[in-house]
Amino acid sequence: KTLFVILLIFFTSCAVTQEPTVSCPPCAAKLSAGRLLELSREQSNKAQESNDFRTKAALAGEGLGYAQFCLNKEPQNAGCYYYRGVNRGLWIEVNTRNVANQLQKMIADFNSVIQLDPFYNHGCAYRALGYVFLNQQRDLNQAQTYANEALRVDAQDAGNLKLADEVASAFEKVRKK
Repeated sequence: KTLFVILLIFFTSCAVTQEPTVSCPPCAAKLSAGRLLELSREQSNKAQESNDFRTKAALAGEGLGYAQFCLNKEPQNAGCYYYRGVNRGLWIEVNTRNVANQLQKMIADFNSVIQLDPFYNHGCAYRALGYVFLNQQRDLNQAQTYANEALRVDAQDAGNLKLADEVASAFEKVRKK
């Protein structure tokens, strides 16, 4: 019985949450939208580099917070939507609950980027959606559509070219089956 209680406490303390814990310093509200965008990008980069799932989740949560403050200041800022989507995606990587809802929110953020500025950062929102549909949704046709749009925006961008290659490889694997 004691072992059961200890295990219950352990697993409860290790459980992931259904919603990202959005956190950032109280002073964030005083920062400019540009600085908040930069901080959100920095947190996403740190989260991508982290091998520890708790650290990754915490960094992604901070990045989400900075992006939300950025959107509160500039609701038409495509970059704020983009990095809110990126940080949400990083949070999804380490969490297993409520993924469908979080994925829909991430997709909505990337679609907002496209509505505001389809050329933002070489078509990165199209590229991000291509990867969502390639890896999460397993919809190769939709992934191909987004890869084509990313290439339309910037056919020389290495990330766009890589996505197009990965989608083509995925189609080739399906054809061989």
